Amino acid sequence: MSAAGFDCYGSYCHEECELRHLDEIETSIRRRNSAVPSVHPSNHSNLIICAAPERSGSTWLYNAIRLLYRDCGMICDSYWIHALRKDAIEARLREAERVGGIVLVKTHEWNESYSDWLVQTFRPTIILTHRDLHGVVKSYRRVGWSHNLPANYVADHLKWK
Repeated sequence: MSAAGFDCYGSYCHEECELRHLDEIETSIRRRNSAVPSVHPSNHSNLIICAAPERSGSTWLYNAIRLLYRDCGMICDSYWIHALRKDAIEARLREAERVGGIVLVKTHEWNESYSDWLVQTFRPTIILTHRDLHGVVKSYRRVGWSHNLPANYVADHLKWK
């Protein structure tokens, strides 16, 4: 996949888009630092996963990390991926390695196989968010999604721990 293949330019973009959405500052950082080697020690992964159930603050955390890297002038390729896949992670890590960046992924989905291939293969830094269930229910109601939490909400959240 070419570098351009990772970027979303607005055409056919939708709420489930799994492409990279760079703002002007992030684009400028990529141009300026494209030949700079990674600053991460070799014993650390260049993959950060922000994982948590919906309405738990994961978008805030994801954007906070993304903007911290941006403000430091470091390349951070950030993506939302519904269900993590080994091929998708590998391709994004190759692209980030080419330019000396890190990969930041936000996801809500948990899969039992993650402990087998995700953790063992990529050794990511996994950052979880937690929100009191009362706040989650209020948030679901505020956005008009539901009056009750989905049955698997708590179980999925506990699996990430």
